[in-house]
Amino acid sequence: MKLIKLYLILFLCLFHEFVIPIYGQTVTETKSWSDGDPVFNYANYEKDKFNFIINDSLYFAPTDSITSNDDSLHIILDGINWTWPRQSIDISSVEDIDSRTIGTQDLYLVTDALARRVFEMNPNPDDENIVWNFGSQNVWDVKYLERPVDADIFTENGLVKVLITDQGRHRVIKVDRQTQNVEWQYGDPNGLEGIGDNQLSNPADAVKIKGTNEFVIADRGNNRVIIVAEDTNQPVWEIDSNELNSPVDVEYIHSKNQILVTDRGNHRVIIVDRDSNNVVWQFGEKGVAGNDSLHLSTPIDADTLANGNILIADRGNNRIIEVNQDKEIVWQFERSLSGLRDVDRLDDNRHLAVYLDEDLNAFSPTRLGFQDSSVVSKVYDLNKEVVFNRIFWDADTLAGITSLKMQIHSANSLGELEIAPWMDRTGQRHITIIQVKN
Repeated sequence: MKLIKLYLILFLCLFHEFVIPIYGQTVTETKSWSDGDPVFNYANYEKDKFNFIINDSLYFAPTDSITSNDDSLHIILDGINWTWPRQSIDISSVEDIDSRTIGTQDLYLVTDALARRVFEMNPNPDDENIVWNFGSQNVWDVKYLERPVDADIFTENGLVKVLITDQGRHRVIKVDRQTQNVEWQYGDPNGLEGIGDNQLSNPADAVKIKGTNEFVIADRGNNRVIIVAEDTNQPVWEIDSNELNSPVDVEYIHSKNQILVTDRGNHRVIIVDRDSNNVVWQFGEKGVAGNDSLHLSTPIDADTLANGNILIADRGNNRIIEVNQDKEIVWQFERSLSGLRDVDRLDDNRHLAVYLDEDLNAFSPTRLGFQDSSVVSKVYDLNKEVVFNRIFWDADTLAGITSLKMQIHSANSLGELEIAPWMDRTGQRHITIIQVKN
């Protein structure tokens, strides 16, 4: 009795809400597979005997599940896990989206620049609604937002606060979520830009330093990042235009007393040590744009991950990449995302991203379904010696970005199958990569 299991790994791209067939060029390789102890052999090229064919079938559809038809190994995967519910919540041009979880409920904090508001919404399809909204239509109101570009939510003394970067009024404000009172502001009270104390120029981002009364601000128009004390409204730390060019995103690394800075105009992401003001880590070459594994082009966002790596929204290259401390790209989302503005990795390894929805001609948030995905077939109890004459995949792909990997293992009992190594065509314990190209 031969027990055989197939293992498929698919590096996905995003797909539209409906399946759009883009048939790839047929790639045909001729192989003979034999199963010894078990051994997966690449025996010969006898064309008239055995064919390994990538022909035409993986179907990517907007579903939340992975299904497999055991007879044909028909696999359905989705690349987009959630799209904006425009039928119930209208948006104009989103700049930023963040996520938090209350109990079992996910909430998304959305910064809609052109609609001049920041709001929090419930993305549950059964209960999509706005649960908090901030902004005013009265231009004389302190709550009026001229062009909000970022919002950060945090807890202070047990109360929820929202830090809003209002680029249009050259200010950063702290808002009490419950009362909607503006409790603090850094920036000229009349909305004027400048570089002096209590002045900013087109700020792009701000975050609270946990456990302190300090805020880190990316003061983009002044080519600087500053730390401001809330009680004095005075900068207590700064890195300026001698090092930076149009910084657009900041994050405080509490464990190391360092600041992660997306230095957009210099085409790099850097980590700056607060005590020494030195750049202690950098990805990208200062002042040099590029699209290879060592360079960036006008990056727009960067976040530290739990594993110590850095997730980067490389806007000029329309890509999301993950970079380790050795400055190696260890993962990339394999679809071009035009107009990328923001990306965050969620706890389940999916991603929230804001990029240009070309169908709507607007910047819209989307939850990306996969980094990559795997499908393991059922165990096939064939009860005889088996020769596979052909195994077929049909693939609807986007050019150059979908790859398919396969492994097989077999044994004479279920117990043996559990410990049987996965084999590729050379008998090694790694996966053969078959690239589908358009």
